[in-house]
Amino acid sequence: MTGPDGTIRVLHVEPNDDFAEAVRRDVERADEGIVVETAPTAGDGLDALSGGVDCVVAEYDLPDEDGLELLARVRESHPDLPFVLLTGHGSEAVASRAISSGVTDYLRKREWADRRAALLDRIREAVEGARTREALRETAREATLYERIFHTIQEGACLYDEAGRFEKVNDYLVDFYGTTRESLLGSRSRLVTRLREDGDGDPYRELLDGERDLIQGEYELDVPGRGRAVVDFRLTRVVLDDEVRGVVGVARDITEQKAHERELRQSRAEYQELFNGMNDTAWVIGLDQRFLAVNDAAVDALGYSREELLAMRPQDIDADLTDDEIEDLVTSMPEDEFQVFETVHRTKDGDEIPIEISSSLITYRDETAVLSVARDITLRKEREARLEQFASIVSHDLRNPLNVAQGRVKLAREECDSDHLDPAVRAHERMELLISDLLTLARKGEGSTDPRPASLDDLVRRAWETVAPDDATLDVDVGRTILADESRVQQLLENLVRNAVEHGGRGVTVRVGPLDDGDGFYVEDDGVGIPEADREAVFDVGYSTSERGTGFGLSIVEQVAGEHGWTVEVTEEASGGARFEFTDVAFDG
Repeated sequence: MTGPDGTIRVLHVEPNDDFAEAVRRDVERADEGIVVETAPTAGDGLDALSGGVDCVVAEYDLPDEDGLELLARVRESHPDLPFVLLTGHGSEAVASRAISSGVTDYLRKREWADRRAALLDRIREAVEGARTREALRETAREATLYERIFHTIQEGACLYDEAGRFEKVNDYLVDFYGTTRESLLGSRSRLVTRLREDGDGDPYRELLDGERDLIQGEYELDVPGRGRAVVDFRLTRVVLDDEVRGVVGVARDITEQKAHERELRQSRAEYQELFNGMNDTAWVIGLDQRFLAVNDAAVDALGYSREELLAMRPQDIDADLTDDEIEDLVTSMPEDEFQVFETVHRTKDGDEIPIEISSSLITYRDETAVLSVARDITLRKEREARLEQFASIVSHDLRNPLNVAQGRVKLAREECDSDHLDPAVRAHERMELLISDLLTLARKGEGSTDPRPASLDDLVRRAWETVAPDDATLDVDVGRTILADESRVQQLLENLVRNAVEHGGRGVTVRVGPLDDGDGFYVEDDGVGIPEADREAVFDVGYSTSERGTGFGLSIVEQVAGEHGWTVEVTEEASGGARFEFTDVAFDG
């Protein structure tokens, strides 16, 4: 191994110290570029090899083994290291063995003064020869590596001649064209032909002449067996020894990428059209609480320009929530759920609009953001206010005279016995039921604000005790705890039991149990059932097929179910009775 300063390091294995010193002195004096290290035995010489040397010069007669045995051991670890046998043992047999053993050169010691120049020449020649062979091997290794890279890269690569014909093509390009290497070599490149036809002048010639350093771009080409293909290409000239040897072309098939980009642009355009076509205001909000996008409805509703809104934050238009509350809503968005809440937006003119916002996490321009859709609930708030006023009227202005009438009937019973009193009592009871149902409907949205664990079986039994007659039968076996507002769910169950009794007649049986998939529960009876044509209408306010019914009971059932996030569906019990199935029920454990 050559030293860091370019010197040649020689290891001289010689048991005669005087001769070894003479060789070192004479060689280093004759050539300052050679450094000689000595070793008295073969073993010492082998140890010295680890320090790195460019050539070994060895005596044949060594104390521990002969020079040819040392040569064999050196070849085991350094097969290409030059090895010169410089020996006083001058027999022809030794010389023959040395040559057949692969020694680099063989010199005799006698008349050393005449051999110094010869040894220097042999060392230089041996080292230079070894270096040249190693350089050729390294070149061959690099060529093999480059050849392997050339054929394994997932891009088309080739060498063009001056006429734009293929001189060399890699495996990818052969596969891309769906042909053989032989059919491509020597044929004209479609890409170069297209380049010359479309360009001003002859850009390919300009590249060869050095007027350009690079040609790159995209082309859509007709490829046999493949059809239209879009390629991204790059052409550079190859110069070796100051001579232009051709042009290297590298191309990538970007057909799918271009198709994906077109689809993405179309999707973005469709999304933008949908986004702006919404009747509700919509916003995209960054996690830093900045508006990233707003739709046309937001611009129209709030009176700000799009540019103004995009420079604002949700806090700038919200008139109901604090800055900290808004920040908490944005930063605590659930990953796979919708966040729904009510607030008030303030317009540029100062008007306030009550809204309900539904928000979810989305990916917007490769970043996580919040999509919020805000619906104007002014009419709903006005309706709720009217309902509240209506509930007040029902609760006080209707119940008070009813209570008076009920009290008078009770006093009349004490004073006289009349056939007119029983119908009056029944009329009062119906009025009481109507008032109760009307108040329940007016309370829409007030329930289920604080769901708590409750035994569904216990709720069913309490509802049964409240409304069921003695001749009806209950069969309940759900055995699970639900998370719900107990009083509201009991109202739901009471209305279902009352509906079964009213339509099922005397001796009706009501069964309550879990659904097979464990997602909810059912309530069914063995009465006359509900005709299939009427099942969609049963939850409408006022629907009833019984003279005793108020028409509000099943509407209350649907209302309470909705408050809890449940879905209710009416079907048919096995024997033909009515069956109500509740899904999406939250169970506790």
